[in-house]
Amino acid sequence: MNVSDPQFCLTAISGSICAALAMLELILKYPHAISARILVFNSAAFVYFSFNFIVGCAVYLAATSPDLHSYMPAFLVDSSWTSDILRASIVGFVATSVLRASIFSVKVGETDVPIGPAAVLQGLQQYLDRRIRNTHKEAADKKISEIMNGFDALSGKSDLVALCLDGLNSCSKQELDEFRSSTDAAVRIPVTLERVRAIELGKVIYLACGLDVLKSCVDEIRDEFRLDDKGKSRSQVSNQLAEERRRLLEEGK
Repeated sequence: MNVSDPQFCLTAISGSICAALAMLELILKYPHAISARILVFNSAAFVYFSFNFIVGCAVYLAATSPDLHSYMPAFLVDSSWTSDILRASIVGFVATSVLRASIFSVKVGETDVPIGPAAVLQGLQQYLDRRIRNTHKEAADKKISEIMNGFDALSGKSDLVALCLDGLNSCSKQELDEFRSSTDAAVRIPVTLERVRAIELGKVIYLACGLDVLKSCVDEIRDEFRLDDKGKSRSQVSNQLAEERRRLLEEGK
C-alpha cells in the first residue's frame, strides 16, 4: 500500500483514533501523574499505543475488504457515504470497543481473566501499570516527602483531611468513605519516625486529590501542626506525658 494512497491515509486515521483513545484512557486512569513523560514517553506506553494502532488499522482493512462485506454492518460498506474520513473515524471507535471485548471470563484465584481480545489488552495494561507506577513512584515520593517535611500527621490529620475534602465534592459517598478510611489507616501504621507517617498520609491524599491540593492544604496549616525539635508528634508527646503523670500518681498512692 502506497503512502500517498487514500486507503493508506484512511487506515492510518482509524488506527490513530484507536491509539488516541488508548492514550485518553491512560490519562484518565492516572489523573494526578507528575508528568506526561511518565505516562506517554516510555517504552511500555509505546508498545501499548502501537498495539492499539495496529488493531485499529486491521479492523478498518477488514471492514473495507470486499471479501468481508457480507459480515460487516451496512453503514461500513455503504458506498453512499459522503465522507470516508468519518467512516474511518467511526471504525477507530469500533476497533476500541472490539479490543476491549471479552467472550467470557474465567476466575483464577481472586482475579477474573477475560477470554477474548481483552485478554491481550489486559496483559499489556498490567505490564504498563507496573512500569508507570515504578517510574511515577520515584518522582511522586520525592515531592510528597518535601511537602510533608515537618508536618505532624498524628495531630493534624483531621484538619488536613477536612481541607482536602473540598476538592472531592464530585466523588461518590463510597469514594469519600474509602478516602477517610485510607487516611485513618495511614496514621495508624507503626513507625519509628513520625516523618514517615506524614509521608504515608501524604501519599494517600495525593492519590485522591493530586499534588497541588496536598501542597496548598498542608501549607495552610503547617505552622499549627509541626513536629517538635526531636521529630516527635505533639499528640505523641502529650500521650507520653499523660501516661507518665498517671504512673507517678499511682506510685504516690
